[in-house]
Amino acid sequence: MQITPAEYIFSRGNGRAASLLACEPACSLANAPLARQPAGLVCEAQFWYLPREEPLDCMSSTHKIAPTNPRLASLLSDVEKGNIKIPVFQREFVWDDEQIMSLLDSIYRGYPVGSLLLWATKERLKHERNVGGFKLPDTPEDYPVNYVLDGQQRLTTLYGVFNSDAPTEDDDLASRFNVCFEPETEEFIHASVAAMDRSINLRNILDTTRLLPELQRFSTEAQKKIGILTERFKDYEFPVVTIKRSHKPRGVSGFSAD
Repeated sequence: MQITPAEYIFSRGNGRAASLLACEPACSLANAPLARQPAGLVCEAQFWYLPREEPLDCMSSTHKIAPTNPRLASLLSDVEKGNIKIPVFQREFVWDDEQIMSLLDSIYRGYPVGSLLLWATKERLKHERNVGGFKLPDTPEDYPVNYVLDGQQRLTTLYGVFNSDAPTEDDDLASRFNVCFEPETEEFIHASVAAMDRSINLRNILDTTRLLPELQRFSTEAQKKIGILTERFKDYEFPVVTIKRSHKPRGVSGFSAD
C-alpha cells in the first residue's frame, strides 16, 4: 500500500496518540484527529510530522507502522531490559499524584488509557535517558532501541509503581511511585498514608515470589480482590504503535509529547 506524495502528521491536540492518515485503513492508528500538511513541514510544538519519501510504502523495510497490544507485564519487562528509552528532548516527569492514581484506577477498572507511540531504530540518539530515572541496562550495539515519542508519563508511572524500590538516580521521583492498594475500599493510595495492615504495595503484586508471602496476612475476601488486581494489571493489553524507520525523523528535537 503506497502513500500519496504528501506530508502526514500525528496531531496531539487532544493528548491522545494519533493515526497515520496515509496508512488508513490497513495501518490505522485510531483515536485521534488527523491533519494533512503540504510537503516540507516537519515538526512543530504540538505536531509530529512524518517526512515524505517518493513514494512511501507502509510495508517497506524502511517505513513500517506496527500496531500491537502487548500485555502490561510484557511491556514493563521490555523497559526493565533496557529496550525502551526516553529521548532527551522529552520533558521530565510532570504528572501530579492525582494523575498517577487516576491512571492506576482506570486500568484496574478496565478503562482505555490511550496508546504508546514508539520509534524503533538502530540509529542511536546522542542523548537519551532511562524511564523514570531508574538504573536500567544499556541497549547492546546494533540492537534496535525503542524511543518513546508519546506516552512517557503513563509508561513512567506504570514502571515506577511496580519497581519503586529498584535502583534509581532519582530517589525523590521513585518515592512518589510508592503506591499501595487497599482491598477493602479498592483504592490506590500512597504508602506514606496507607494502613500497612490493610494494604499491599503494588511493587509486590506482579512478582509471585513477593506476592505469595504478602497474601498470607489478608482475609480470604481480600485475597480474592488482590488476585483480581494482579490479573487486571498483568493482563491489561496496552496499545502500542511502533514506527520502524531506518533513519532519524527530521525535526525530532522539536517534538513535544505526553
